Formats: sequence, C-alpha cells, structure tokens
Amino acid sequence: MALSSPPLYPRHKCESGKCASASINSCRMSALLVEHDTSLKTFLTDTLEDKGYATRTASNAEEGLRLYRDCAPFNIVLIDHCIPEQAGVVLDYCTRPTGGIELALAIRGINRSQTLILTAFDYANAEDVPCPVELTDIFLLNDVTNFQLQRLLERIRVHQATEALTQAQLLKLQKFAAFRVRGLGRAACGLTADDLLREAQLRTLMGAESTIKGRHWNKNVDFVRHLAGVIQSISSSWKRKFDESEAYLECDLVTIDAEGYESSPIESIPSITPSPEAVVIHKEKESELFQLIRDDVNATCVLQGLLDRMTKHEIMCRYKIDNKQYQAVIRRIRMKAYRATDGDHKHGR
Repeated sequence: MALSSPPLYPRHKCESGKCASASINSCRMSALLVEHDTSLKTFLTDTLEDKGYATRTASNAEEGLRLYRDCAPFNIVLIDHCIPEQAGVVLDYCTRPTGGIELALAIRGINRSQTLILTAFDYANAEDVPCPVELTDIFLLNDVTNFQLQRLLERIRVHQATEALTQAQLLKLQKFAAFRVRGLGRAACGLTADDLLREAQLRTLMGAESTIKGRHWNKNVDFVRHLAGVIQSISSSWKRKFDESEAYLECDLVTIDAEGYESSPIESIPSITPSPEAVVIHKEKESELFQLIRDDVNATCVLQGLLDRMTKHEIMCRYKIDNKQYQAVIRRIRMKAYRATDGDHKHGR
C-alpha cells in the first residue's frame, strides 16, 4: 500500500484526545526517528539525544506518518529509506526498498519546509540510493559512523538557528559589526559590516564540518552571543594581518565635514593634464618662439625636434649637426626666449 499525502486538517488525535508528545515538542529541539532495525534505532536515538533532541520513534511508515500528523512540528525527521509500510509486514529488499522514500514524500506533502534526513546505511554510494526529484534537496546519510551523523546534525542546527534570527537580533548584530568595522579603519580593506556578518555566519556553518576551518557553536551558548564573538574574532584577525605599509585607498582618506559633505585631499591635487586654456597659451608661446628664430634654420629644426619629443642624438642625426653645433643652437634658442620673456615683463604683459 503506497502512502499518499493526507490532508493537514483535520488532524488525528491520540486516544486521550491530546498528543502524547506535547511535552516533547515543547522542548528546545525535537526529532522523529523512523527506523525498523532495533540496533540502529538505539544508536540513532542516543546520538540525537546527545545533541539535545527529544526523540520519538516509529518502526514503520504507517506509524511514522501517524506520529508526524499528530505531533508535528519536529525540528528534524530521520527516515530509513527502506522501512516496511506497516507493522508485521516482512521487508522485501528486492521488491520494496523505498518505503521510507514514500513516507518522506508524504511528509513533504504536509509540510514542504520540514527538515528531513534520509538514512541509507545499506548503500555504499549515495548516488545509488533511489530518490525521486521531489527529494533531491534533502539531506542523505549513508555513512553509519557517529562522526558523520553528528556533523550533519550540527549543520542543520546552525541552519535552523540562522533562519530563526529575528529582525531585532539581526539589527543588533549589524550594529555591532558596523562598530567593529569603524574601529578597523584601513584594516577593513573596504569590507562592510554586512560582509563581516556574512563571514561570521559562514565560519559558523563551516565549524559544523571542521573546527580548523570554522567556528564551532557550543550548544550551551546563545546563538546571537556566539555570532557576536565570531564577529569580534574575525575583525581582530583582519587587524592583525593588515600591513600598515600598504598604500592608502581613496576611501580611507574621505572625511565628513560639519555640513555632512564628503571631502578628500585627493581632490586638491592638481591634475597633470593641462587645461584647454593652458594648451592655447602654450601654442601661442610656440608660435612666438618660432617667429623669433625664423631666420635661423638650425634653430628652427632643433626646436621642432624638441617639440616632437626627439632625443638629442636623433636630432643630430636627422639634421646632420655635431654636438658643438647642437649646443650653440640651444644657447641661441634660450637667449631668444629669455629676451622675449624679459620684454613681456617690462611692458607689464
């Protein structure tokens, strides 16, 4: 009998008229474990409870679906992919290996946001586990080692805590990150408070995989306080690694004046590109100088070569003059230019 997705309402009640697991689900974290193998059920239950989960268990898909409909929500649901459909039914691995997958699909039909873990310890390769496209985004565990399961539970716990942050908590963390970034000054290297907060969240998620690469979250520490500590640690690390001899960025020099306007000392540095007025004046001076030396053929040639940015050697080779002639020409040009400038000063020009 294939499991279908039942309607969420009306919900079935336990015999007492009240869900027997109400006290369990009112705890900080709760889990539903559906596993038919007694030894694996004990192992998984111990691991879940060690991580702080109050756990309810079922041995087949029908019982698991009933518990979920009556006692949801759960923080996580672990399902063996090949559990029997009903109590007393012998599991045939050859013809019916996917009872747990049908249960997972049924739970997804009730609550699409439910966190699911599919266990497939009898498969050596995760790619070999038969799984419909509707369940490709769920966690799949096919390694029976305690370390792998604990790491997965830690990742889920960090995800859920991050999604549960309120706007007030996020605002508090953003303000603290902004305070740390302001204190870093140039050591922030252009990074913002949002960058620092995202880095803290990423490091916490990485800490679920490895304490070497990330920051492990102690379950006895408030999550907001943990993130604040990671923010402080990361910002301090940025400051230690910063090289004070690095060149200044323009953003490092920007200041705010009394009227609230941004200003930078870079704006007062004169541009090396001449203004249009300076170009016109320069051209007029060139024309005046050529006019003064128009009767000196060598001087005209040398001046044109200098304006064309030719080297001394190139000018001497092109116009067939030696070093002595070149020096004499330069002196004549300077003398003409000096007399013209001196005359301008005398006439007040």
